[in-house]
This record gives sequence, structure tokens and C-alpha cells, in this order.
Amino acid sequence: MKIVNITHPSRPGMIVTQGLLNLGFPFASSEEFSSASGILKEPDRQIVSRLSEADIIFFDCFASAQVDGDSPIVGSERKRFAKIFRELDLWDRVLVYDFRDDWTIDDRLGRARRYFKRSITKNREWISEIGKVRPIQYCVLDEMCCERSSRRHFSVGCFFNSTGWIGGERRAQMLRELLRHQHRFPNNLIGSTTGSIGEQRRRSISAGMGPYVRYRRLLCDTKIVFTAEPGDVEGDNRVWEAIAAGALVFRDVSRLMSVCPNPLIDGIHCIEFDASSSSGILEAIERAAFYLANETQRAEIAMNGLDFALKFHRPRNRVMQMVEETGIFRKLAEGQLPQN
Repeated sequence: MKIVNITHPSRPGMIVTQGLLNLGFPFASSEEFSSASGILKEPDRQIVSRLSEADIIFFDCFASAQVDGDSPIVGSERKRFAKIFRELDLWDRVLVYDFRDDWTIDDRLGRARRYFKRSITKNREWISEIGKVRPIQYCVLDEMCCERSSRRHFSVGCFFNSTGWIGGERRAQMLRELLRHQHRFPNNLIGSTTGSIGEQRRRSISAGMGPYVRYRRLLCDTKIVFTAEPGDVEGDNRVWEAIAAGALVFRDVSRLMSVCPNPLIDGIHCIEFDASSSSGILEAIERAAFYLANETQRAEIAMNGLDFALKFHRPRNRVMQMVEETGIFRKLAEGQLPQN
């Protein structure tokens, strides 16, 4: 089975790259990927010439690639890849993964075999009629994980900047209420940030230093972490970062409409609340105070969430979710495809 991943150095690209590597699938990638363990995948500069031989083509909506010595293709030039897929008659092999902060799909890629979309909140009914679009979520990347520890020094964390843009009114409202009640949580990290928008996360991880590494260390030292859905879309990567760190995650579900495999359950894997209303946030603050006063219950839910995420929400799970949609394994079993 031959696989090509047209991607970009981003979290979505890392999900597919790590998933393919963890599953042991050989593949050609348009980008170099590195993690704490070093370089995971070297770029293939002849990537477009590999497309006609591929059984599966993963296509990142943030994609960039060097086209056989030509100029790089960037995310804003998806039209160019659509033209390549059309001219080579490849659409039935293409799996699009779209994690943009946008609830629309890219019509130029609508002929793909499947279109996996992170956020379909505002367009749910229309997208469901297309049939090819499937919801997909972020997950626990390898570099998010840290050593399990029963000793945590900070009570509550909410890692958004109180003076700048933080990604929507729900996050802003949540942070305002938490700051008003932070006196209830001694030694908290409410309103604490370690970096800025657009920080080079994977580069800092590889070097073992930088804003993202400091952020991860704070997550691993915090008992409860609050986060909310960004802007007018759904799908919050911070949920998985905090769960991977072993914290009890308070997760906004006010916009969470997509049904994905093995969903997190309120009170078992995390605590859910409505960040779109003050009453929902205040109720969550009361629950946070309860769990800080009942450490055994807090730790139990946090560990349940971590174990559940490590079992069902890793890159390999997301890649398998996508690959199973193609029927590729059935074709392999029936001898319709080469198995090398």
C-alpha cells in the first residue's frame, strides 16, 4: 500500500504524520516533521510525481509542498492541487483533513473521496447532506504527554492572555469570571500565558526549550485546567493538551455538536460546562472548588480522562478513522492492491 501525505508543519499535519508512523505505514511526506525524539520524517521533494502511484493521498488544507523543483505550494493555493488531482484523475484516492478555524469547507476539494472537517457547527445540516464530510477532532500528540505525578503545585490554570486576543468571546467571558473568583483558588495560574500566537511549537519541543515547553510543564503541574472553544467554531486542541498532562479538564461544550468516535464523558473523563453563559461558568467554578477540596475524586477523573485519551484519542486513532472510510483494508484483503 502506497501512501502520500501532502501536508504542512502544523498540529493537523503532525496528527497524520505521527499516526502513520505509529501504525507502521510507509509513506512519502511533503514536509519534514520533528518532535522531542528528533526528526520523524524527511520531506520528499518529488512528492507530486508520487501521487499517480499512491493508493491513499492525505491532503492537509494547510498544505505546502515543493513541486518537483517548482515554487512551494502554500495553503492559499489549494486550487493548484485540485487541478493536479483532476488532471491525474486522483480524487477517489484523496482524503482531505481540514482543521482550519473556519466552519466552511473548500469547494475546490469537494470531489475528494472523504473530507474530514474539524468544525461543522454553523453549517451542520448543509454539510451532512453532502455525504462525504465527516467530523474529526484534535487528539493527544506524542509531545503532549508527560510523566504522571500525584504532586501538583498549582490549583487552577486558564492559559489565556487577559490583555490580548484570546480566540473569541466564550474564552474571554470564561477568563473574566475566573479572574473575578481567583481568590478562591490559591496559587493559581489564571490568565497566565507562556507564548504568543504563531509560536514555533515543534521547534521549541525539539530544542527542549521555549514557550510551548514552559506551557507544557505548567500543565503537568496544575490540578485543574479550564479551556473553551475558540471563536465561532468547535474543536479545541487545548483540551487534549491538558488531558495529556494529567490535569482535570474543564471543557466547554457550548458549541460541541459533532459526534466523533469514543466521546469524552462528563464526570468520568472530564468536567463539561457551558462557557457561553455566566451561569454556566459560575457553576463550573463551584465544581472546581469542590474537586480541589476532594483530591481523590479530582485525581480519579483526571486519570480516567488520561487513560481514555491514550487509548482512543491518539494520532493512530485519527488516521485509522480516516483510512477505514476508504475501504482500503477490504481491497487489500481481496488482493485488489499490492501489499508492499
